[in-house]
Amino acid sequence: MIAKVGPELERAQGRPLKAEKDFRRVLEDKDIDAVVIATPDHWHAIPTIQACQAGKDVYVEKPLSQTIAEGRRMRDAARKYGRIVQVGLQRRSAEHFRSAIEYVASGKLGKICMIRAWMHQVRASIGRPADEPVPAGVDYDMWLGPAPQRPFNRNRFHYNWRFFWDYGTSELGNQGVHMLDIAMWAIALMRGPDRCLPRRVSNQAGIYWLDDAKEIPDTQVTTYD
Repeated sequence: MIAKVGPELERAQGRPLKAEKDFRRVLEDKDIDAVVIATPDHWHAIPTIQACQAGKDVYVEKPLSQTIAEGRRMRDAARKYGRIVQVGLQRRSAEHFRSAIEYVASGKLGKICMIRAWMHQVRASIGRPADEPVPAGVDYDMWLGPAPQRPFNRNRFHYNWRFFWDYGTSELGNQGVHMLDIAMWAIALMRGPDRCLPRRVSNQAGIYWLDDAKEIPDTQVTTYD
């Protein structure tokens, strides 16, 4: 990846690119004011908290954390160390989403009783490949980090890690969070930020379609009151 995008980044910033394999070396660098965390979900909390402790602001990709407990610790760290922490939900920056939300919240559509958001994708089977040796150049121990130790398997690496509980947050945390954020954005504008969170949640989910190595549901319907 560094070999592929390095020259482009060097041209953009007008100086040589410096690469580190261990994020802790980045946090030790006093010349760095902010960091972007673009890791698998299970590696969001620790770098965010340690970046706050090191005096860095943070942009962390969605979802904020893998668990609610992690999210609370990340929030507490941001407040304790006075850092800016932003969660990456790129639709917040899209003008057509913003204008639609403002139109809905204006009351021109009347009283809104229900918001429905959905995502449907045709997922291909990931099969059940056997475990294999760690590929050359991969620091697998660092990649696993806080996740349980397991033999290397291509199904648990790169994009497919999203389909396993050790690293991901199901399709709700992968794609669903984008749609849910738009709905929450509208509700917050209509009702206020203190009255936009659900009081009850009901969920039905299961693996009904593909018979492969995935652990997360391939079909999920969630209702928020």
